Amino acid sequence: MCTVRYIDRFLPDDPLDAPWPVDEHLAAQLGIEDASVVKRYTERPKTAYEHAWEIRDAYEYREYEDAEWSRRFRTFVHGRAWTHAEGPVALFNQAVGWLRRHRVLLPGVSVLARQVSEVLDMPGKIADFLRATDLDPAERATLVQGVTVRRGQGYTLRITAAPAVHRQLLDGTAAVPAQRKARREYENRVNALPTAGLR
Repeated sequence: MCTVRYIDRFLPDDPLDAPWPVDEHLAAQLGIEDASVVKRYTERPKTAYEHAWEIRDAYEYREYEDAEWSRRFRTFVHGRAWTHAEGPVALFNQAVGWLRRHRVLLPGVSVLARQVSEVLDMPGKIADFLRATDLDPAERATLVQGVTVRRGQGYTLRITAAPAVHRQLLDGTAAVPAQRKARREYENRVNALPTAGLR
């Protein structure tokens, strides 16, 4: 319960990974004379899960995997990305704040980083070039589902895709000498995406 209140998640693997002084302090708070009894906690593997479920239900926490809250979270992240000029780290921090405010248990860092790094603006010149090229189905679907965002006389295409698809699309624009500036802009955005977690 302490880890849920402090870092918004249960200890992922072994609940005995907590530092020993924490165990002793908690035992004293709970009136347990011999703190070493905590070592028996893992004798029955399902105990930790049952306690996690009880704590979740008693304090009204929600699972990150819950379909309704997952949809609400994605809506928040995409809306935030569209309305604020933030980098991936700032968007990641906003996402963590949203999850905490709504009492959604945090997933691992890499899971959350993938969610945050999916939304990216592609310059319109690059999108126009790519539409006229031979793309694989995943790349074509990414472009088709993109949202056009008007920028003065030009536009950007806001696309949602895994970082690998963004990199494939970038590789497909290598032969665009007339749009070097637009390609460089898109390349900078793609390179700013985390590969395995956040930088």
